Amino acid sequence: MTLIKRNINNLVPSLWNDLLEKEWPLMPGLATVHGTNAPVNVKENKDKFSLEILTPGFNKDDFKIDLDNNMLSVSVEKKNEVLDAKSDEKYTRNEFSFHSFSKVFTMPESVDTEKMNATYNNGVLSIDIPKREEAKAKPIKSIKIS
Repeated sequence: MTLIKRNINNLVPSLWNDLLEKEWPLMPGLATVHGTNAPVNVKENKDKFSLEILTPGFNKDDFKIDLDNNMLSVSVEKKNEVLDAKSDEKYTRNEFSFHSFSKVFTMPESVDTEKMNATYNNGVLSIDIPKREEAKAKPIKSIKIS
């Protein structure tokens, strides 16, 4: 069984992703401002599933990871602000912005949610989701005839 990704940010995901998250030649940077869809790799081996979410520019404290029943939710919000803004200063250009995303994954029954762990390194959030022992593939066993 595989993990199922649910993107709760868009009601019509493919249309909005194509329109809002694409770099258009006349509007560079639009994907950075409106981009709410962090790319995800889902890997599986005999012992576990691994999620890798590309999220450069965040800190590990920015993330919120929740597990509710069999739904894994990963979200982040980050607001870039001017730390020392004075009222008499005027901006000729201000590119600070607000970044957020939320992803929801349906966990299969074969995983052990009690042993999940997450790490954040070099802009990649990694979540390891081990499989239950009974769900792991067993090696072929030869039976001798007596």
